[in-house]
Amino acid sequence: MIFGWFQANEQNRQREKAADNQNDYNEDMWDFNNDEAKRVYKFKKQGLEITKRNNERNTQFQEAMSIQQYDSAMAMRNYQETEKFNAWSASISQAAEQVSFNAMATKTADTQQDRALTEQLTGLMFDEKQTLQDFGMATMGLSLKRKSERAQGATNVQQQRVAALKAKGTQQSRGSLGRSSTKAVIGLMAESGARQSDIVQQMLFNEQGMDLDVTKLREQLFLDRAMIQATEENIIFNDKAVRAKFLQDQVQADMNAMANIMTKPTALPPIPKPLALPRPEYQDILKPKEPPKPGEVVAQTTNPWLALAGDVVNIATAATGAGAFSAAGMNWGQFFAGL
Repeated sequence: MIFGWFQANEQNRQREKAADNQNDYNEDMWDFNNDEAKRVYKFKKQGLEITKRNNERNTQFQEAMSIQQYDSAMAMRNYQETEKFNAWSASISQAAEQVSFNAMATKTADTQQDRALTEQLTGLMFDEKQTLQDFGMATMGLSLKRKSERAQGATNVQQQRVAALKAKGTQQSRGSLGRSSTKAVIGLMAESGARQSDIVQQMLFNEQGMDLDVTKLREQLFLDRAMIQATEENIIFNDKAVRAKFLQDQVQADMNAMANIMTKPTALPPIPKPLALPRPEYQDILKPKEPPKPGEVVAQTTNPWLALAGDVVNIATAATGAGAFSAAGMNWGQFFAGL
C-alpha cells in the first residue's frame, strides 16, 4: 500500500534530474552563445579592419592612377605645346627663307632684265648707227652722183661747145661768105646752145631728182630715228613694267610666305590636378554584452507523504470492503496478487 510513496519519490528524483540536466544545458548554451557572440564580434572586427585596408588600398590605387593620368596628360600637353611652338618657329624660318629667296629671285630677274635692256638698247644703238651710216652712205652716193652728173654735164656742155667751135671753124674754113654762111654759123651756134641748154636742163632735172632723193632720205632718217626713239621709249616703258611686275610678284610671294606663318601658339588649358579621394567613415562593430543568465529550472515534484496519506485512505477503504471480498470467496492474498 506504500507504492505511491515510492513512486512519488522516484518521479521527484527523475524530475529533479531532468531539471538539473536542463539547467546544465541552459548554462552550457549560455556559455556557448556568449562565446559565439564574442567570436562573431571578433570576426566582424577583423572583417572591418580588412575592409578598411582593402578600401584604403583601392583608394590609394585610384589616387595613384589619377596622379599617373595627370602626369601623362601633362606630358602630352607639354609635348603638344612644344610641337606647336616648333611648328610655329619652323613656319617663321620658312617664311624668312622664302622672303630671302624672293628677294634673291627679284635681284636675279632684275639682273637678267638689265642684260636684256642693255641688249635691246645696244641693238637700237646699232640700228641707229646703221641708219645714220646708211643715210650717210646714201647722201654720199647722191653727192657723188651729183658731182658725177655735174661733171658729166660740164663735159657734155664742153663737148657741145667744142663741137660748135669745130663746126664754126669748118664752116669758116670753107670760105663761104655772105649771109648764108653767117646763117649757117648762127644755126650751128644756136643748135649747140640748145643742146647745151638741154644738157643743163637735164642736169638741173637730175639735181632736183637727187634733191628729192636727199629729202626722202632725210625724211626716212627722221622716220627711222623717230621709230628708234619710240622703240627705245617702249623698251624703257616695258622695262619699267617688267620691273614693277617683278616687285609685285615679290610682294605677293612675300605676302604668301607671311600668310603661311602659323598663329603663335598659346598655352593649352590647364589640366586639373588630382584631388585626394574622400575616405569612408566606418561604424565600429557593436561589442556584444553578456545576455542574462538563464533562470534555474525547478522540478515539479509531488509530496510523497501526501501520496502515502492517499494510500492509507485507500487501505481503509479497502478494509471496509473486506467482507465483500470474503463473501465472494476471495482473500487478501488473492487481492494483492491481483494487484
